[in-house]
Amino acid sequence: MNKFKVHEEEVEKIQGPGHWGKPLVWKETIDTDTAFEVGVSGYDATDFPDTKTHKDEEAIYIISGEGVIKIGEQEIEFKEGDCLYIPANTPHCIKKKPGTGELKAVYCHSGNIKEE
Repeated sequence: MNKFKVHEEEVEKIQGPGHWGKPLVWKETIDTDTAFEVGVSGYDATDFPDTKTHKDEEAIYIISGEGVIKIGEQEIEFKEGDCLYIPANTPHCIKKKPGTGELKAVYCHSGNIKEE
């Protein structure tokens, strides 16, 4: 792979609970020496899966579809064109709204690790 460019089709999906991800820019594809990461995700779950927490901030830009994100205890509806922000060390999960088509997003992890 090129050190400065990667195509989505070159990266295998990583399956998670209720979603899949393709990390496009990260240590395994671009040889970055930080925890910075950008990728694409698809979401299948129509019920909230278990929450996950990261030690860095995350932003998610919705390419297609509609859903609901739970950030901490707050539930926020979103749709195509929305951008979501998740603070470091905050439990979160996403569910797709049934009957709304494919839910696909671009995500970015800052790589700026913040201890609790």
